[in-house]
Amino acid sequence: MGKKLFFFIVLMQPFLFVHSQTKIIDMHIHSYTQNRFDERKQATDYYGVKGSINAESHRNATFAEFGRFKIVKAMVSGSPQSVEEWVSYDSGHVVIRGVTMERPDQHGIDTVKFEQMIKDKKIEVFG
Repeated sequence: MGKKLFFFIVLMQPFLFVHSQTKIIDMHIHSYTQNRFDERKQATDYYGVKGSINAESHRNATFAEFGRFKIVKAMVSGSPQSVEEWVSYDSGHVVIRGVTMERPDQHGIDTVKFEQMIKDKKIEVFG
């Protein structure tokens, strides 16, 4: 009986620690400036739960969820201004800088400025 129990435990060991995998290392989120919240009424989800009322509460709630779900890296898409604001609050170095661009001329970024922002690590991910 002892040998069977030993072999059972040895064989089951990889499955015993599945739930201990607690870090999320790849998350894609969006950041916004206050004027984005000023342009629209407060959003609600499918269940009627209201979203953040301003950029600060959105950022604070998101950072709280980083801690709650043990998110260690998150690619943040937004305007260069909103991403830099999030980076300034990121003491845990979770944020990977991204940029959201829906038009080539958005945010006043041309190809020369875009390349310089990459070199300066103001943009680490694009897409």
